[in-house]
Amino acid sequence: NKNYGISAKRTLRERYKQFIKTSLTTDIDVSIEITLGLDLNEEKAKTILKHGTYLFVADEIYNSREFLQKLNGVYKASDLSEKLLKKLNSKILLKNNR
Repeated sequence: NKNYGISAKRTLRERYKQFIKTSLTTDIDVSIEITLGLDLNEEKAKTILKHGTYLFVADEIYNSREFLQKLNGVYKASDLSEKLLKKLNSKILLKNNR
């Protein structure tokens, strides 16, 4: 069994930093932030990713912002599935065993 930490926010403002802190101080195998992404800029996205959190953004926002499509670890909300969660967990296991 794996522990998935999931946070859902309509807008991020500064609250996304609270989730990063929680994900770093708890026993979570995979950390996920889900957001509409209305106020998501490249700096916020990179900060979230830097701390090992995967980011799922509303499809319309993801498709309209090229920088999101180029960042490894950012996905469209419609991509969220059990299959992808298992894949993300496998990536983390490989990374931790290096």
